Amino acid sequence: MERNQSLLGWRMLKLVGVLAIAFVSSICSPLLWFIEGNNSFYLALAQTPEDNSQRANQLVLEGNAAFQQDQFALAVEAWQQAIAIYEQLGDFTAVLNGWRHIGFAETRLENWDQAIAAFQHSVEIAQSIADPEAEQEGLYWLGVGYSNREDFEEAIAAFEASLAIAQSQANPVVIAEVLTRLGFTAYWQRDYTTALMHYEQALMMAEGADDLRQQVFILSSMGNTSHILGDYRQAIERHQASLAIAQALDDSEWQGSALYNIGFNHYWLNEYAPAIDYYQQSLAIARQDGQSPANEAQLLYPLGEVYIFVGDYRRAVDYHQQSLAIARRIDDRDRIGQVLKSLGGALYSLNDEEGGRAAYAEALAMTQSTGDRNGQANALIGLSAYHTRQGDYRTALAQQEQSLALYRALGSRYNEGSALEGIGVNYLRLGDYDRAIAAFQQRLNISRADEERYGEGNALAALGIATLLQGDLLAAEAYLQQGIEVLESIRANLGDRDTLKVALFDTQRNLYGLLQQILVAQNRPDEALVVAERGRARAFVYARHGRELMGCKSPVGEPVSKCSKIIGAERQQRLA
Repeated sequence: MERNQSLLGWRMLKLVGVLAIAFVSSICSPLLWFIEGNNSFYLALAQTPEDNSQRANQLVLEGNAAFQQDQFALAVEAWQQAIAIYEQLGDFTAVLNGWRHIGFAETRLENWDQAIAAFQHSVEIAQSIADPEAEQEGLYWLGVGYSNREDFEEAIAAFEASLAIAQSQANPVVIAEVLTRLGFTAYWQRDYTTALMHYEQALMMAEGADDLRQQVFILSSMGNTSHILGDYRQAIERHQASLAIAQALDDSEWQGSALYNIGFNHYWLNEYAPAIDYYQQSLAIARQDGQSPANEAQLLYPLGEVYIFVGDYRRAVDYHQQSLAIARRIDDRDRIGQVLKSLGGALYSLNDEEGGRAAYAEALAMTQSTGDRNGQANALIGLSAYHTRQGDYRTALAQQEQSLALYRALGSRYNEGSALEGIGVNYLRLGDYDRAIAAFQQRLNISRADEERYGEGNALAALGIATLLQGDLLAAEAYLQQGIEVLESIRANLGDRDTLKVALFDTQRNLYGLLQQILVAQNRPDEALVVAERGRARAFVYARHGRELMGCKSPVGEPVSKCSKIIGAERQQRLA
């Protein structure tokens, strides 16, 4: 199972989705204004000789029509010819507008060099005719072009020049937009503190201008940045603020985005019940609005991830298969690779080893073809699990070492910890306990630094097993006690979701038996009985709650399979 892919896949997919929404609105608004409402070209035509005027007019119309039909290259060609005529006529306002049109078209084509050149022309002309508003806008889009070309220093210089003009004109809406772009640029440079500073300044401007849509956008960006910094509570607060405004605007698309992001941060806090609830709400909005299949596939995937972490593998497989079917239908190769690697883990957990191996093998081939290094690392981890199960520990270690190197190169700390845990397990199998303990300790350090409780609990349990195999009963006892306490705290965060508690407990029940054996070996039978009762009590409570929740109060001695079937059917009904 992979979580940083969720982080990099879901976090980055949401951020890209957020950027795309702003990008489209930012491009379309000024461009449609020129196409539909700006008469600068046409006013200029009235001041030129009749023949040139008619020719330029026709070229502008042809360019507009081509742009509206997404024929951007044809639009550029027509506008270039129009610019040549306006230059001959000396109408530099019309020339400036022509270059802006071309810059927008090249931006839509993602031809960043050509877009930069076009906006640079518009800035130079604006300066020559003393048009500060046009200069400010040209500098803004020049910064956008440099950002997409990853020339961040040039982007910052352009945005700061744009900001200075906007501030001189005391336009809070424009100031907020430019500050937001400076925040994006800092974010992509991984300067998250500076990004938050710009976002906070932008938010103040947007609030002062009562620009609610800009506030939603900025708050979402702040939430995503807080997530990267590991401040998941603050991220939730900012996404909740974004959600409240989106609800006031009755904007279902932004509501769905905010709900997803709130769920995503609860997931990282190991608060799986609210994560499921928010994911479900986001998915419901997407389906109600008839959003794209790609978006539905994206929202189904994290639901499968959550159910893997609570141990409900059949439910996880169901959600992943739904996501995979959509991804295959629309030929979304990135999504196919992402879902396959997680599906493989769920199938392993259901003892479908060949199904899991096949899923991971296909995921590896898919991610290699798309150049997804994080996905390749995840697939290698999955294949290593297969080799571990087959007793081929050396092959498993080699694959895990490859994954570890990729995760470290990508700065993927959570997955680095997961890879270290797998490496430790294989060293245990090989009897190299010192290396196993070193790997588990690194896993523990990463999880604690990131306040990632699930990984912390697993690492402590693994250290308990390793030190037990070394014969250090006291150390093993201490690690297992700590591990059980951490994992119990995760179950406590599930609130009244008893079916989830049952599933999660089933993945952890062996730790109580292991701790009991350690205490018995130290001639501490009374304490061993306490641990045994502790484990049995939890198993009984969760099982009883599970039966009562489903209305299955079977008498003692009735076959367990009967209630199990009812519980399984009810699960399908409640969260389908």
